[in-house]
Amino acid sequence: MMNESTSNQDWFYGLAAFLLLGFLLLIVEMIRRRFHWSGEVTRKITHIGTGLLVFISPLFLTSKTPAVALGLFFTAFNYLAIRFHWLKGIHGTDRTTYGTAWYPLAFSLLTFLCWENNKPALMTAMLVLAIGDASAALIGGHWKKPHIYNLTGDAKSIEGSAGMFVVSFWVMVISFYCLDRWNFLPWSWQLALVTALTGSMLATASEAVAAKGSDNMTIPLSVALVVQVMTNSSEGFVLQFLFATFLSLAVSLLSYYARFLNAGGAAAAFILGTIVFGLGGWTWAAPILVFFLTSSILSRLGKNRKQQYDLVFEKSSTRDVGQVIANGGVAGIIIILSFYYPNQNWYFVFLGVLAAVTSDTWATEIGVWFTATPRNILNFKKVEAGTSGGVTLAGTTGGALGALCIAVSGYAVNRDLFLKSSLEFSFFWIILAGLIGSTVDSILGATFQSQYLCERCKKVTERKLHCDARSTLIRGWEFFHNDRVNLICGLSGGLALYLIFY
Repeated sequence: MMNESTSNQDWFYGLAAFLLLGFLLLIVEMIRRRFHWSGEVTRKITHIGTGLLVFISPLFLTSKTPAVALGLFFTAFNYLAIRFHWLKGIHGTDRTTYGTAWYPLAFSLLTFLCWENNKPALMTAMLVLAIGDASAALIGGHWKKPHIYNLTGDAKSIEGSAGMFVVSFWVMVISFYCLDRWNFLPWSWQLALVTALTGSMLATASEAVAAKGSDNMTIPLSVALVVQVMTNSSEGFVLQFLFATFLSLAVSLLSYYARFLNAGGAAAAFILGTIVFGLGGWTWAAPILVFFLTSSILSRLGKNRKQQYDLVFEKSSTRDVGQVIANGGVAGIIIILSFYYPNQNWYFVFLGVLAAVTSDTWATEIGVWFTATPRNILNFKKVEAGTSGGVTLAGTTGGALGALCIAVSGYAVNRDLFLKSSLEFSFFWIILAGLIGSTVDSILGATFQSQYLCERCKKVTERKLHCDARSTLIRGWEFFHNDRVNLICGLSGGLALYLIFY
């Protein structure tokens, strides 16, 4: 009887919150029309108001079901509102953004994941999203002469990002204080400051590389992960995560100045490095560093010879945020899964992903060093050098060596696991996973990857713009570009080892 009463009460509070949010949307729309405000300002008012309501929701709700249902409803409603131009006070912005749909979806996802185990992670993450993210937009938008940068298609400002960092830091400190007073989390200045520092750094980087409102998902996920790690781990693990944050920042900055990464790639690498090293230590960080360093060095060797392909390949040797995510994003997800669902075989899946992307990268870099004419992987007909889907014996051999390099790096830092699983068995399957991934990459390159014809020089290229003119799509799907092919390459290598071990 008590459970039924509690459930009914939760649904009542959920309905009240629903009506309150609806009333807030109505008021904001009326204000916009009355004072002729832009959609950005009124959207941020709603953004902050909703976040504050979300922050206190665990105080009056005992069940996650109404909260998840409410979040999913607003996800669907806001998506439709964007598509059909409803509520212009909220969705009438000067840029394409799906932030108002990502926002409630992030709340539903984090509520589902954190409600029973870590409400502080949910509450702090959503409060940082509500106030910190809004501060970045409002400060950057109202600064007299902001310094604009563009990493992924959305214009951001240095002043806005600095405001995001400072405000997020203090929001997290205040959140921890409130959580202590509400008996959700014991207060500790040391824990609050360390968590706020690492969380605000990751949140700021997540906001900087996000596009089309996706920061409303990336910010709360990154903050929730930090809070989860910091509040449920030993002192040694907390110090490891803090050290990983600053080490990843240093490596990313050095890679940027060495022109291994552009600014967006450096920001993405900082996030990925913090997650991999912070959660896994050197055991997990060493193989991904081997991939990054060897691939970057190979891309610089024989640079003069490869200049002839610069206008054929979609991307240059300086990696951007898309390349970092495509090559390392799957590996990052696997280590998060390993953190929440421990199993030693996740490590081999991780190596399978890295073996695949390393094999593909080495095959491409080594293949262009030699003069052998590549052949289409599907029909073995000769194709022009640099054509997607073209393979050579030298490139395939290089790909196998790249996968072997990952296997050796994994063995060097996790020898006991390799010996337990049989050394020869482990090496063989890691190399095979790498070749499977690179083969899948070549097949997709020969079939579905977008290929264009330059109308001026009549060359086939991966670039939409060539010779300062728009190229014509002659093969594949326009949205299926090189980064997405590389993402599937890594997935294929990881899936191969997953099927072997499970």
